[in-house]
Amino acid sequence: MNLSKLRNYPSALEKSLFGDQVPKEVYDNLIMSTKQNIGPMHKYIHLRKKLLGVEELRAYDLSVPLVEGAKEGDFLR
Repeated sequence: MNLSKLRNYPSALEKSLFGDQVPKEVYDNLIMSTKQNIGPMHKYIHLRKKLLGVEELRAYDLSVPLVEGAKEGDFLR
């Protein structure tokens, strides 16, 4: 028998969420919303990989400028 059942939690997930006082419905909604809206992020990652010429995108690749000569704050001028 696992610890979550011994402590009368319906599941291990609900035991984990209890410490942060997050209702299971909030967690479920977050997961559902993420699954429904992940498409644009996948397209963005695919395009960035193509523009950078890499097969695998690393975290640091997300901050590399895609336009030469662009500097932070140029849009304000």
